[in-house]
Amino acid sequence: YRVRGALTAAIARAMVRPGEVVWTNVQIKGQSPTPRSGHSLTGNGSGKCMLFGGCGIKDADECAVFNDTFVLTLGEPGKWELVEPLGDVPAPRWRHSATLLPDAESVLVFGGLCKGKRFNDTHVFSLDKKEWAIKECAGTPPHPRSHHTANRVDMEPDEGDASAAVEHKVLILGGYGGPGSTRDFYMDLHFLELASWTWVKVEAMKGPVPSPRSDHSAALADGKLYLYAGRGWNSKADPGYYGDMHVLDVKTMRWLEPDSEAVAADGDGDAAPAWPTLGEKVWNHSAMTIKSVPSSYMFLFGGQNAPRRYANSLSVFDSGRNKWETPKTITGAPPPPREDSPFAYDDSTKSLVLFGGWRQKWLDDVWTLNVAGICGPSYAVNTIKPVSGPFTGAAPVVLSGLLFKDSQRISVKFFTKDGKREMTVPGKFEDATHISCKSPNFEKHGALEVNVAVSIDGEPYTVNECLYQFYLNTSAKKCVAFGPGLVPRQEVGRTCSFMIQSKDSAGHYRASGGDPLRVLIDGPSGNAQPAAVVQDHQNGRYTVSYSVPIAGDYKVSVFLDENPNDANDSEAMLQGCPFKVTFEDVWAAGRVSGIAPRVRPNMEVSVLDGKLTVIPLEGEHNLRGIRPKSDKATPEPAAAEEPKAEEEGGEGEAAPVAKPQPTGPVAPAYAWQLDSAAQTWTLVEGEAAVALLCDKVAPAHQKEMQ
Repeated sequence: YRVRGALTAAIARAMVRPGEVVWTNVQIKGQSPTPRSGHSLTGNGSGKCMLFGGCGIKDADECAVFNDTFVLTLGEPGKWELVEPLGDVPAPRWRHSATLLPDAESVLVFGGLCKGKRFNDTHVFSLDKKEWAIKECAGTPPHPRSHHTANRVDMEPDEGDASAAVEHKVLILGGYGGPGSTRDFYMDLHFLELASWTWVKVEAMKGPVPSPRSDHSAALADGKLYLYAGRGWNSKADPGYYGDMHVLDVKTMRWLEPDSEAVAADGDGDAAPAWPTLGEKVWNHSAMTIKSVPSSYMFLFGGQNAPRRYANSLSVFDSGRNKWETPKTITGAPPPPREDSPFAYDDSTKSLVLFGGWRQKWLDDVWTLNVAGICGPSYAVNTIKPVSGPFTGAAPVVLSGLLFKDSQRISVKFFTKDGKREMTVPGKFEDATHISCKSPNFEKHGALEVNVAVSIDGEPYTVNECLYQFYLNTSAKKCVAFGPGLVPRQEVGRTCSFMIQSKDSAGHYRASGGDPLRVLIDGPSGNAQPAAVVQDHQNGRYTVSYSVPIAGDYKVSVFLDENPNDANDSEAMLQGCPFKVTFEDVWAAGRVSGIAPRVRPNMEVSVLDGKLTVIPLEGEHNLRGIRPKSDKATPEPAAAEEPKAEEEGGEGEAAPVAKPQPTGPVAPAYAWQLDSAAQTWTLVEGEAAVALLCDKVAPAHQKEMQ
């Protein structure tokens, strides 16, 4: 993808792919600035950029330092406008800083130099009014300087303080200069508080403070200022060029130390922890941070990486992953190598804008770098549910993410990673974290894994990876039902279960769930039949559990809607259906021969030697006269006294002793036993035979009663 001439936002959004950046050499109409470097270029986010100052060619190869003001309007075609501004125009200067203020139409210019003189004055230009104004600020401003950096900091109030407002400040860091004729490299921090237009110096910075330097870059992301590279004083041992990174917490004013995981760029595991770098020194480069979701990105281009060796490489720092990378796909030829050419960012086209610079001569070309493929819009997609669906489409899905906006113009794109196959469907705003839609019909592309992205109000699509799997529709005649719950003979009241393995139309096992299955149990139970329970294991397998309340012959059938999201509600029966299953009553009556026991008020029922034994009893007694626990035990009979020998009467024979008589009931004369194997009742007759049964039953019964 390459566009010659003006690049419109619509074309950029339509053709950029996730992970891709696109360089374009843009031809702009109107009166353009003369070739220069060291100027400022500031975007307002709405298609306009302001260019001020710089050093370059004036007329007929005459070198000059400028204080002219241009406005670049991006679009088709783009246009330069030389502004004839009102108000107090700043003195000519270059290597100054220019910062967009919170109203997004005013630009603050600070510092710079002209013919050896450094500045520390403050000016504001209004893009709407096309007017300059000098700002008289309270406090002590930074020393005059150039080659510094300036960033706007928006300090959010502490949580719970609803009355506090956001504090807007401009942070000036480092540079080269000094009062009068003195010159030095700085690493001081100054805030210009915009609410009161007051300069405040940070007197005591915490943590490991970086070396003084200029020609560095400083980019703000997520409450942290990322300082990268630059140059400082040189010596025999140190040429004074840097390739390091430092991170400042702007709320606590502490220079942070890296985690142990962030090791040196050379991968030396024994090296002291250091913030990630590109592995080379660089200065006078272009750098810009772009806020994204969930993290921000810093883009770095060009500069010098050795004396008089100019670069045109592009690198990206992901603040969320704390990592430098080269974009996966760079489309279009990059600009020629250069330095001293600042970046501006236009949010409306998601493009970085570059003008001019220096490479042994001054340049006046305009380039755009579309970064929508990396940064995306101000919202993001995280997950999708379900994660798969039929390639015939129309399946309801819900996207979860961050900072979605309520709009009637929401597009959801399903596309392959190579960008060659895609389908777009309308989305519906549910809330700030959810968007719903129906999956597109992907039949013409096939059952493929795709990425899913969202665009709201025509903005670029989200770039976070969110995968969705299209699969071939499940085929009823390919699916298999199996398991013990389909065995032809079952028992009433017992839960039966079987498995279903779903397969697609090509006969391949399905690897996800969600198939619309319906199980029908048809038999004597009729309307009293409980519904079967289908458990989805989300891997293409299902467990079906069911039971029946009435004995009889049943048919078990499983139905599948092979295309559940179309207007047709027809179902197909799985192969092998219906399965015929006979349910038998566990307590079904059997035919028993012999003489059955007669019912008596008091009967002892036990199982002896595998036979059901029934012994009739008389009165209130249990076997062997045992009574319930609450009754008093039968008293033991008193022992008989031994009679005395007669005093008179011969040899004195002893009289016979009377034997105690049993007090319990006598054993019954009959009992019954059921042989379950033979299904026959047998009558046991005779006191001796029944007494033997009682002897076996009584101990167990006595233990239970006592």
